[in-house]
Amino acid sequence: MVNNVAKTELLAPVGSIEAFYAALSHGADALYFAGKKFGARAHLENFSEDEIIDMIEEAHRHHVKVYMTVNIIIKDEEFLEATQWVDFLVTHGADAIIVQDWGILHYIRHTYPSFPIHASTQMNTHDVTQAHKLYELGVQRIIFARETSLDVIREVIRTIPIETEVFVHGALCICHSGNCYLSSLIGKRSGNRGRCAQPCRLPYELEGVTEEAYLLSPKDLMTLDDLQLLVDANITSLKIEGRMKRPEYVGVTTQAYRRALDNLPNADAEKQMKATFNREFTKGFIFNESNSDLTNINSPNHIGIPVGKVIGYANGWIEVALNDSITVNDGLRIVGQEQDAIIVNEIMVQNQQLTMATAPMVVGLRSHKPITSSAMVLKTSDAALKQLVQEKKQSKIPLQGIVTLDNKHLILTVTDGIHTIQECSHETVSLSTNSKFNDRIREQLQKTGNDEYFFTSIEFQVDSVFLPISQINELRRQALYAIDEARIRYISPKKESWIPVKICPPSTHHLYFKVRTLKQLETCLSMGVSHVIVEKQEWCQYQTEKTAINYISPRITPLQNQKTLRVDTELISSVYENVANAHSLYSFHEKGKAVVGLSIELSLSEIEQLCTTYQKTYGCEANTMVMIYGHYELMITKHCLINKALGLDNKYCGKCHVQQYYLKDRMGFRFPLMDDGDCNLVLLNSKRLHLMAYMQSLQEAGVHNFLVDFTIEEDIGPIIQAYNDAHQGNYQYLELTDATYGYIKEGVM
Repeated sequence: MVNNVAKTELLAPVGSIEAFYAALSHGADALYFAGKKFGARAHLENFSEDEIIDMIEEAHRHHVKVYMTVNIIIKDEEFLEATQWVDFLVTHGADAIIVQDWGILHYIRHTYPSFPIHASTQMNTHDVTQAHKLYELGVQRIIFARETSLDVIREVIRTIPIETEVFVHGALCICHSGNCYLSSLIGKRSGNRGRCAQPCRLPYELEGVTEEAYLLSPKDLMTLDDLQLLVDANITSLKIEGRMKRPEYVGVTTQAYRRALDNLPNADAEKQMKATFNREFTKGFIFNESNSDLTNINSPNHIGIPVGKVIGYANGWIEVALNDSITVNDGLRIVGQEQDAIIVNEIMVQNQQLTMATAPMVVGLRSHKPITSSAMVLKTSDAALKQLVQEKKQSKIPLQGIVTLDNKHLILTVTDGIHTIQECSHETVSLSTNSKFNDRIREQLQKTGNDEYFFTSIEFQVDSVFLPISQINELRRQALYAIDEARIRYISPKKESWIPVKICPPSTHHLYFKVRTLKQLETCLSMGVSHVIVEKQEWCQYQTEKTAINYISPRITPLQNQKTLRVDTELISSVYENVANAHSLYSFHEKGKAVVGLSIELSLSEIEQLCTTYQKTYGCEANTMVMIYGHYELMITKHCLINKALGLDNKYCGKCHVQQYYLKDRMGFRFPLMDDGDCNLVLLNSKRLHLMAYMQSLQEAGVHNFLVDFTIEEDIGPIIQAYNDAHQGNYQYLELTDATYGYIKEGVM
């Protein structure tokens, strides 16, 4: 039972018109969806401008909020169009915009100072410091990374006056905050730009430990059993994932969480949700799920629910002993030595054709291929559930009416509990000799027909009067129109002009070497490297007159520091901050970053355009840094697949420090695995970025500083020497057998 004293928002996903109405009719308090561009589900058709206007009005009519997603990284060439899209959404009634891009955040805050911004989960908010940073930037709500524990969330709520949102159900991303580069590296389809091809759902081998399995495929999140803890924590909004899911998933899942929040019977909820979509369920990192129970290595797809077992096959028909019900039009998956997927068109029982069958019946079903006995039969789509979702309509909106008289005109006052309107009859009334004519007026006023409103009560404060039926109907129509307008009315915030302050950071031309081990640091010091970057503050003590050591925060804050507010004094920003346009770059300089790392996903031409735009817009050169050597960090995951594969369940086992592990894909590429220093697993690219040949071109494009990023390398002396020489103009190309040019030629989609 959920004791929901303060209203907790239930936020539902919308990826189609059908899903929109499913969410509305099954109890969502708010919806989130995207337009044709700039949303993190680019595979969807999404919605046109006219559709969005209509959907926002319909949602507002039912006092349901709409949050629009502009939650991808924006390239410089797209930025103007993206801001025009933001203008459209603000003007046409969006209740908030969900953003990932720092430049879009900066634009909204300076152009519409009071408009609500929700910081996307991909902004990697998983600690108090990041939450406070976003609060100071004017963000109204943070959407926590799915890896954030409830203890950290409670601390943010306790210390920072900001709205909070957490995912409570649906697909999980194996990569921390979804900041993944695996898809874009393999196929140029960037997850940070809404085009993830989900290579994490493919089979991999932990070399020397496991056979091929779905080692990176998470189970689906399900928190229904622990919902009270989230409500008690005073989290603002509970979010269901699933903009790419079918309408029945949206309806069933929204209803399950709505009923739980409202303390209504909910016995079949989990079974129904499993039938619409599941990869098995986990309670996730928010409730500190065990490491072994976060992934389903056997299947990356919807499993469904077991409904029977194959006990025979003959002439294109399988015999199935049922342990649950099936109906015509259900979708079934047959799992055994042979696999099959069927839509139930016929159900035969003892030569009789049925539309539905229940346990323990033995039924005949058509199959596409011979199936051996003992194969499992799983229901992956439920026709009855689908029909129930389609048939359930949004509840009509209750109104109360009062009928009074003013100067012989009938006055109808209508309220929905929030808005109150008054409408006056065009004609004057006369006294009626029929004492029951007021009942006739009430009857006509209550004939709202197909309108979305109905009267729960109409009070008469007049004696019996007469008015033509046509006038009564017109009065009702006027009143319903007026209350409808009041419910959907939206006052667009005024667009303000903003003149940027000219920021000209000191122009540096450094070659930075980032190190992960003390041995690497010692090599840099012994070779007289001038600039080193570290992620451990205590290593700054090794600074010398020759070597400046710069600290930057690790991408994932160590657990012991997540509940502590830390002051940001760092002067260099990471290349994994996804700075891809001049306006994001400006916002980093504005926040005091002297050197700004550019996104690793940019091509040379995109980098040149970004630098040119910055100079034209802000009147001076930016001070940028581009990674030119090293293994890309394709993802960081809080789940340790090594630990699970070795049969362990307590992280911090240290096994990854004993030997170098590799994840091997179907093409034979070997991806090194590395501990980030706090038992988060880093998946590195199989090849090393090697852009020595592009250093001059990058300088000509406007790049001032370069990054050489060491991870698992041991003998780094020759690399340091070669890049130092190249940086100083003594260019002698270093041949590497495992090298890649990364994104520099083509960038990403």
